[in-house]
Amino acid sequence: RVFGLPGAVAEDEAGGKQGVVVRTGVRAKPTTEAEAKSRSPNKPSLAQGFTVSKDGALGDYNQYRATALKNTPDRALSIMTTDVLAALQAEGWSLQEGDLGENILVTGLPYAWFRVGRRFSVGNVLAEVTEPIQPCANLCRL
Repeated sequence: RVFGLPGAVAEDEAGGKQGVVVRTGVRAKPTTEAEAKSRSPNKPSLAQGFTVSKDGALGDYNQYRATALKNTPDRALSIMTTDVLAALQAEGWSLQEGDLGENILVTGLPYAWFRVGRRFSVGNVLAEVTEPIQPCANLCRL
């Protein structure tokens, strides 16, 4: 299934509160030592969206999920909201869209809306929030 192209509507199962996907991105598994050492969590933008399954976004690689968590489907997608990005920028962090490693960036819905257990859809994909997003070791070193 193709997950929300930028501009797609994210809404709860009942068709209630809505937000808009402003960016989608994936980052491939590093293929060179230089790529692996860069440790950049940035996920390049995909204007056409991406294919998603229970295993996550096609073409996306997350080192922690792949190794420590044995590719658990509970961490298939990473979602960030523009209110969190704006708050971090206001604190002086020099961050751009994608710098936090998110697969999906949504505007119009606050971060708190994506609580554990919330089901939401974007296009023909139904997703469920299974845990709050936590910074990876690379982000913690900033």
